[in-house]
Amino acid sequence: MKLQIVTPEAKVYEGEAEELYAYGPKGEFGVLPGHVFYVSSLEIGRLYFRKGSEKRAYVVDGGFLVADQDSVQVLADKVELADQLNKAEVEKRLADLDKRLTQEDVSPEDFDKLFNERQYEEARLSALDV
Repeated sequence: MKLQIVTPEAKVYEGEAEELYAYGPKGEFGVLPGHVFYVSSLEIGRLYFRKGSEKRAYVVDGGFLVADQDSVQVLADKVELADQLNKAEVEKRLADLDKRLTQEDVSPEDFDKLFNERQYEEARLSALDV
């Protein structure tokens, strides 16, 4: 199936894919060739696809996915290629966020922001495992 991944700034990927997985409001879902028409918003999470023996993983933060029988379009707010991530840095960032989230003087607004940042770092770590 044809796959296109774009952000407001750039075309991230355009090519073929045999299967694709992404995160929507109800969790992870997959798309295969011949899929029925499907539209979903995208949540913070990994997005990955396979083409032959090649797998490519990304981290997505918001957007939409539109699929039909022979194509998938990902219109994402933010996309990051997993190959460009450093696992040690991601793990350190997660540990720092966990420490900050457990402090007693964190305001509710700061807590929400830190929690979202933690979700994104978890998605980055998950994308590295593809």
